[in-house]
Amino acid sequence: MTMNRFMKKLFSMFLALALIVGYTAAYPLPADAAASGQSLGPVTSKDVIYQILTDRFYDGDPANNIPPGTPPELFNDDNGDGRGDGTDLNKYQGGDWKGMQEKIPYLKNMGITAVWISAPYENRENLITGMYASYHGYHARNYFATNPHFGKMQDFTALVDALHDNGIKVVIDFVTNHSGPRPDGDGVLYEPDRDSSGQYVFDPDGNPIDYNGDGKVENRIADILNDTNGFFHHEGNRPDSDTSQFGYRHKELASLADYSQENGVVIEHLEKAGKFWKAKGIDGFRHDATLHMNPAFVKGFKDAIDSAPGGPVTHFGEFFIGRPDPKYDEYRTFPDRTGVNNLDFEYYNANRQALGEFSRSMSDFGQMLVQTSADYMAENQAVTFIDNHDVSRFRYIQPNDKPYHASLAVLLTSRGIPNLYYGTEQYLNPDHGGSDAGRLFLQTAAPRP
Repeated sequence: MTMNRFMKKLFSMFLALALIVGYTAAYPLPADAAASGQSLGPVTSKDVIYQILTDRFYDGDPANNIPPGTPPELFNDDNGDGRGDGTDLNKYQGGDWKGMQEKIPYLKNMGITAVWISAPYENRENLITGMYASYHGYHARNYFATNPHFGKMQDFTALVDALHDNGIKVVIDFVTNHSGPRPDGDGVLYEPDRDSSGQYVFDPDGNPIDYNGDGKVENRIADILNDTNGFFHHEGNRPDSDTSQFGYRHKELASLADYSQENGVVIEHLEKAGKFWKAKGIDGFRHDATLHMNPAFVKGFKDAIDSAPGGPVTHFGEFFIGRPDPKYDEYRTFPDRTGVNNLDFEYYNANRQALGEFSRSMSDFGQMLVQTSADYMAENQAVTFIDNHDVSRFRYIQPNDKPYHASLAVLLTSRGIPNLYYGTEQYLNPDHGGSDAGRLFLQTAAPRP
């Protein structure tokens, strides 16, 4: 059989299997509910992950759209009705944890078994260059307090428990490479008040309190403009022309204050933060910007999390590469060296090229699957995707339904852990329609969220 005929047969098998996947998603088998507060365990190749940018999913609690003490200009409400308008996507739009919890039936009806949600902790609370809010969660300010735009700690734990009760695992985005933008002087970190034994103090729901009576619930512990403890690298922003390993690991990504991951003080703080969120019952971490981090730090962080009470959880990260890419060998061996699996950029690039751009053939896609099965330590633990928040949407590259659905069919039926990304439109209030990749393909019977 020729390679061309083989690939056609393989593709037909993908489409046939996709019908089975679509049926199963529309009429999912019952899942055993987990006990409240307990992890369901690591994500496996039997799972389907649904990536949710929390702020852009569903507004379940308009009261937190402009949390007390936060600048109102962070929120996009041009018409004054208290909900996100979608007219300025650089600002918060209102999605929150209560909204996500409200839409659990929507997730279940699609057959989703895991969600990857935005970083849950507090981010910077001012506009970057007067324009951009940190709705995405990548500008850490305090790892031990919730992002108030998403809810309080009791809202987060209620969401985790509700998802677990419905057999859905929870992976949180987590950033250990940097804090906020240095040019704005916002490379700062805070922590809660401590008691006499040095332990952080929280109220019964897990929210920081003013324990020392100074009128604040936080204390500054790191400042890139007054970096007495060497918390940050001070190598400046990495230009695109600098492709050195040193540049990626020590210089700033998009002028974001870069942590010195060789510093024991930094390691201790970040590992403590990871353990803090693991203790909330989550099932895993998606590590941001692993390309830019010291692999020794990543391995130590992963091992510290997994050795904490509750046992091992899922770890995968964003080692961003193109195709072809001179960093491929470093990328493919990263999971071997750190224990943190990759978001499968090699898969993403090959799928986009063959089924989105038509710049390469299906034979090339098949050869990628063969090659990566030899190159990857655990190819079925790589998290596959056709688009996400860091790349162009597949629909932007290829607006036609048939190749789009074919790409989704391949995603859902080939090796690895498939990750679907929410939204070709944002969906924030009951009067604003929305759509998403999984629903467009799987054609479930449930109403839109």
